[in-house]
Amino acid sequence: LQLRLDPPGPYGVGVHQVQLIAFDGAFADTCITQITVEDTAPPAIFCPGNIIVENDSGLCGATVMFSVGATDNCPSVSKSIIPSSGTFFPIGTTTVECIATDQSGLKDTCKFTVTVNDMPAAIYRLNADTLQFSSIKLGPLPDSEIVTVENIGRCGNIDIAVTESAA
Repeated sequence: LQLRLDPPGPYGVGVHQVQLIAFDGAFADTCITQITVEDTAPPAIFCPGNIIVENDSGLCGATVMFSVGATDNCPSVSKSIIPSSGTFFPIGTTTVECIATDQSGLKDTCKFTVTVNDMPAAIYRLNADTLQFSSIKLGPLPDSEIVTVENIGRCGNIDIAVTESAA
């Protein structure tokens, strides 16, 4: 006995109407039936490791590029990545959430973090009688004092310390 399907497979996900043909060498018979193909395997998504970068020059954050991959046993896997590669990330740590979805609605997820460090500016040490910062005035300062101005970061606060100078 020989069996044949018309049209022959393979068949994609979904319901397909086919003709089943049975032939025993002398006689043949046919019937119409349905073949249902289901996708039960979720896609796989691949996140990079956590990313640590310095802020872009003069900015309070950085534009960060990365790659997220996804595969599936069926074609047409889509990816949702929030925030996406090429986004401007602010100073601090941001979690990136990634979802792969296949045509059957099955999903896989992964997460990673992007940390943007506020690159510290220089430390300034100077001798001065009076210092003026915007609306803040320090002084008069004794001659024996050294003023240290340290910018913790381009996007952070400025720390000012007045210390005795080494004689």
